[in-house]
Amino acid sequence: MKKTVQIKPDELNRPDWLQIWAGKWSLFSCSHFAVEYVSLIRFRGRPFLPETVIVVKNGKSQGWARQRDREEFCHYLADEVNRNPKRVIQICNNLKKQSDHIRKFLRTHSRSIFTAKIFEEYFQKLVAYYQPHINVKYIVDGLSENQIKRYFVLLEKARVYAETVLTETEEFLENMAKQIGKKEKLPQSLVLCCTYQEIEDYLNGKPLPSKLILQKRNPGFAVFANTNKNIHFIGRQFKQVEAILNKVQSFEVLHGTVAQRGKIVGHVRIVHDPKNITSFTKGDILVASMTRPEYLPLMKKAGGFITDSGGLLSHAAITARELKKPCIVGTKVATKVFRDGVLVEVDANKGIVRKL
Repeated sequence: MKKTVQIKPDELNRPDWLQIWAGKWSLFSCSHFAVEYVSLIRFRGRPFLPETVIVVKNGKSQGWARQRDREEFCHYLADEVNRNPKRVIQICNNLKKQSDHIRKFLRTHSRSIFTAKIFEEYFQKLVAYYQPHINVKYIVDGLSENQIKRYFVLLEKARVYAETVLTETEEFLENMAKQIGKKEKLPQSLVLCCTYQEIEDYLNGKPLPSKLILQKRNPGFAVFANTNKNIHFIGRQFKQVEAILNKVQSFEVLHGTVAQRGKIVGHVRIVHDPKNITSFTKGDILVASMTRPEYLPLMKKAGGFITDSGGLLSHAAITARELKKPCIVGTKVATKVFRDGVLVEVDANKGIVRKL
């Protein structure tokens, strides 16, 4: 994807940006996610997301989309099921198949000397995996109540089967970055501040960006992408983009999607990185952008869970049902409007979180 006319951060100042995922994926990974979203993954002749913003900061990342685009994709998937009831089985089977394919590739090349050919094959398999991944992830949000009852177990099993794939792919890229860093005398963390295009160029004989450029990206980097732009923001402009995306009003009551019914009162513990949490008491309410498998020890101690993003097939939702703990997902802003230690009531019968 080529850069075209530059835009200013304030041109992204729109009210309907929606955080659709959060995790610990590097700029190396995220720069390719942006291309997948706006170019490689398509439906009805249009991209999965015509516009996206991806933010990478201090080893953590977030993906943002326009709410209307996400909703249109969910409706498209539901329409496919209405036309062909076997479609759910097909996409679940395809997700398992592509999970097996990419896992086999990762095992085969875990100790390889990385080449341009391995690099290209990896991203081909990643795109093949990601199409059914997003289908399974979002289809449930467009289905009717009766369809959810009919297909939910099937979809949940497929989601669980593929749960660790993206973590495994990130570990693969970290190994690649470590190998390149050793050769170029750069820390792995700085190599992961390269875009996938820059790594591809490097494997084809071109130099990496300078150490100074990579150091400037490390504190914060944002990518805005649509079908004809791929714009990068660092420094002051990055902070402007971050402020636009995180702009919220004050809330006393939040609404979200019920993932596991129940009701509990507890103190909020906002967790961005479960490996660096210093205080978490049994019964606390775990609040996160999204959870991942490494959150599980805290989730076993928590009284309930609240997330900014995610749906009925998110990690938080699936784990909440396994542990039978109240859970509300998709509040959009819980990590931003609540402070650590505040007392809240989680009413996961009504999908409401209330500050007490």
